[in-house]
Amino acid sequence: RGVNVFPTQIEEIVVKSGGLSPHYQIELYKSGNLDAMRAHVELDADATGASQDDQTAIARAFEKSVKDMIGISIDVVIHQPGGVPRSEGKAQRVVDRRLG
Repeated sequence: RGVNVFPTQIEEIVVKSGGLSPHYQIELYKSGNLDAMRAHVELDADATGASQDDQTAIARAFEKSVKDMIGISIDVVIHQPGGVPRSEGKAQRVVDRRLG
């Protein structure tokens, strides 16, 4: 939609967000004719027992921070620790599902 987003911007927000570990992955996908973005984030060890309402609050706070700092809307999927894929070596932070 004409806004450049860098993984480091998302990482900065993840690190500053309460209740989240520093592991994340960005997923790009199509929503109709438009590009959309989803962030897969993990609860930190202290928040693993968080209720569904608490997890929803963490996700909404993250969405708001992204909107305020970058100016885009983003979907957020909260995972338990270990739920975001890890890779040996350099982490794959962006997965592009727009083309197929």
